[in-house]
Amino acid sequence: MQIDWFTAAAQAVNFLILLVLLKRFLYQPILRTMRAREEAIARQVEDALRTREEAARELAAHAQMRRELEESRTALLAEARDETAGRRREMEAEARREVAALRRRWQEAAEAERAAFLDGLRQRTGREVCAVARRVLRDLADEDLERRIVQSFLDRLAHLEEPWPPARGREEEPEEVTVRTSVELSPRFAERVREALLRRAGREVALRFAVDPEVICGIEARSRGHKLAWSVRDFLDGVEERLFLTAPVATEPLLAEESGSVR
Repeated sequence: MQIDWFTAAAQAVNFLILLVLLKRFLYQPILRTMRAREEAIARQVEDALRTREEAARELAAHAQMRRELEESRTALLAEARDETAGRRREMEAEARREVAALRRRWQEAAEAERAAFLDGLRQRTGREVCAVARRVLRDLADEDLERRIVQSFLDRLAHLEEPWPPARGREEEPEEVTVRTSVELSPRFAERVREALLRRAGREVALRFAVDPEVICGIEARSRGHKLAWSVRDFLDGVEERLFLTAPVATEPLLAEESGSVR
C-alpha cells in the first residue's frame, strides 16, 4: 500500500494547526480560569486565616478585659467591705463612748442626788433621834441627855491605852485640841471634858470648844489629824452605808439595757 505523502503531510499540518487552535482558544483560557480560581481560593483562605487571627486576638482582648473588670470589681467590693466594717467599728466605738459618758453623767447625778438625800436624811434623823432621846431620857430618869453624851465620850476616852492626842516630841507651844459638840456644853460638863482630856494627854494642851451641827448628838475631839468621837453620827453612818448599798439596785437594769442596745 502506497502512502500518499501529500495527504499525510496535509493531515499533519492540520493536526498541528488544530493543536495550536486548541491551545490558543481552549487550553489557555481554561488554564487562566484555573489559575484565577486558585488565586481567588488562596486569597479567601488567607482572608479567612487573617479573620480568624483577628477574632482570636479580639477574643483574647475581651477575656483580658473581663478578667480586669472582675479583678476591679473584687477589689472594689473588698474595699467597700473594709470601709463599711471600719465605719461600723467607729460607730460602735462612738456609741460605746456616748453610752459610757451618759452612764458617768447619770451616775454622778445619782451620786450627788443620793449624797444630798442621805445628808438630809442624816440631819433629819439626827434631829429626830436627839429629840426622841431627850424625851425618853426625861421620861425614864432624872438625867439629862447632855450628861449621857459626855459620859459616853469620857468612857471612850478612859478606855484608851495610850495618851491622847499622841505626843510628837518636844514642842515650844501647847498642842491645840478642838472639841466640837452639836450644842454648847454647860460649864459643868465642859469642865469635866477639859479635865479628862488634860489627864489623858499627860501634858499641857490648848483646848478650844466649838459648836458644829454636823456632830449629831455627840462630842468630837480633833488634834492634828487625830480624832476621838462619840455621837449618833456613827449610827447614822452605818444606816447611810446600808442605804448606799441598796440604792444602786434599781439603777442596774437601766444601765444594762443602755449598754446592751449598742452591741
